[in-house]
Amino acid sequence: MNNIRTQEVTPNPGSPLGAMSKITGMLLISAITAAAGLYVILPAPAGLGAPDWAKWFVLLGILAATVFLMKQIPGEIKPNLERQFKIFGNKHTWVMSTIYTMTFGSFIGYSAGFALAIAVIFGFTHVMGPDGVMIHATNPNGPRALAYAWMGPFIGALIRPIGGWVADKVGGAKVTQFTTIVMVAAALGVAYYMKAAYQSATPEQYFMPFFCCSWCCLRCQALATVRRSVPFPRCSPRSRPVRSWVGPLR
Repeated sequence: MNNIRTQEVTPNPGSPLGAMSKITGMLLISAITAAAGLYVILPAPAGLGAPDWAKWFVLLGILAATVFLMKQIPGEIKPNLERQFKIFGNKHTWVMSTIYTMTFGSFIGYSAGFALAIAVIFGFTHVMGPDGVMIHATNPNGPRALAYAWMGPFIGALIRPIGGWVADKVGGAKVTQFTTIVMVAAALGVAYYMKAAYQSATPEQYFMPFFCCSWCCLRCQALATVRRSVPFPRCSPRSRPVRSWVGPLR
């Protein structure tokens, strides 16, 4: 986009060498702060051995230190970061980020974990041993994970155009509200049957309810992913910061 010399797109592209130098500097800063945080968390003698609850504060410290040090880089890094952070003062940024994570993010996560849950939970029997330790043995009656792994992403991708069509007819907000309610109920069902199966010597008896709840959850996530949206003008001052924030959420 260096051929569009506007304030919103590429006001001062600079030289390729200068751009690579800035990128290298920012990567070094992030690597240093991440290494420092890792040193605090790692157990001794590799690190300081901070307790588990401290990792969240360490993570926040890494983020704060990274942003602070990046602002110290001379040039246009600081004003660019300040322009980027302006979108976080808009409540719609947080609402849409939550919805995006809940729909498309959950769809990716559930699709990836669907086969793993079948293999780990239903592919083994779970019996409490005499010493109070759970014994996990191969379940000969368990379902084959590979026979169902393709269903999550394939059927979800197949049903996404339907979500867009329904959203155009009745409105994206209504589709989001309805699918959210169904997703919450289905997710609770998935959690219930997973817990019951993981404590059972015959987990296969819980597979079909688990499969139905997972199927329902994946379908609703795929339906809610495609909603009617108003095109965001690329010439808007917030266009580039918004796209930079939404991109990693994918």
